[in-house]
Amino acid sequence: MKKHLLTASAIALAYSPLALSHPGHDHSHWAADSVHFIYAAAIVGVIAVAAFALKKALSKNDKKEH
Repeated sequence: MKKHLLTASAIALAYSPLALSHPGHDHSHWAADSVHFIYAAAIVGVIAVAAFALKKALSKNDKKEH
């Protein structure tokens, strides 16, 4: 599990400059607020899933040690 997480983190770090190097978008477009909200919601969702998986993995390890 840790190996997969480290691999995914390394890939994300390697490709994040490419994602951030686009020229941008029009903030006055009618859908800009919705797109930003969906983007933020996706980030919050990923963090929530990661926290849940970490909590589950840590509780699994605690049960094995006792």
